[in-house]
Amino acid sequence: MGIENFKLDLSVKDISPAIVEIGNQGLMLINKERYELNSKYFTGKPSRVSFRLDIASADDFLRLVDEYREVGTKIFYNNLGITAILDYSGKDRPEHHERIIDLKFRQTSEYAQFSRLTNHKISQEDFILFLKELEPFITNIDSMTLIETAENLRICSDVGSKMEYDKNSQSYSFEVKSGKKGGKLPDNFKVKLPMYLPTIDLKTEFNVICRYAWSERSGFEVTLFAYGKERIERDSTDIIVADLIKKLDLSAYRTA
Repeated sequence: MGIENFKLDLSVKDISPAIVEIGNQGLMLINKERYELNSKYFTGKPSRVSFRLDIASADDFLRLVDEYREVGTKIFYNNLGITAILDYSGKDRPEHHERIIDLKFRQTSEYAQFSRLTNHKISQEDFILFLKELEPFITNIDSMTLIETAENLRICSDVGSKMEYDKNSQSYSFEVKSGKKGGKLPDNFKVKLPMYLPTIDLKTEFNVICRYAWSERSGFEVTLFAYGKERIERDSTDIIVADLIKKLDLSAYRTA
């Protein structure tokens, strides 16, 4: 017999084994008299559906939360994403947290590249790659001129000792392929770019501090410091979540 839902009655103490079929889960050995199947508990369909959904679109996340929200629905978030627990437990309402909707914050390709190449030493080739890929987002200097300078940069051989002993100096002599001398790399520049999907309309500005070095072994190196990066990431996710939840009229709680 096909049985999907049943309740076991423990009122009978006599034991007599029997085998029953439990839906599509196979056969189960039970004690026939001890466990009585009561047909009045057969509902024909589950009374509650459990699910956990990973949603890619902010609009879809909002629609689903609004459709399935309950009295105790809570929103939690961190820099990785936002989670709606629709059946969150209250003081007088125990729940199992079985209905959950997630919206992950995924880094844009531009911000992933920015993160990969900042706050540590990189080569001249990586510096050029950084400038080319983020050229549309460099806001306060002529980015194309900066790229051309970086591509043609050659450190003069007689400057190595000076750079080694005067590492804080930002005025280095170098020559470019055109034969011009005395070019200058910037001390800093600004980058304003979208950080997270699915909210690419929000662009965040970073002040990038440049530190240059040269050695016989490593050649030209640059460190691009994105100061306050962790704070800016936190502030940006706060803004994203605040914009989302105001459309739901719910409170949100930041987690570690």
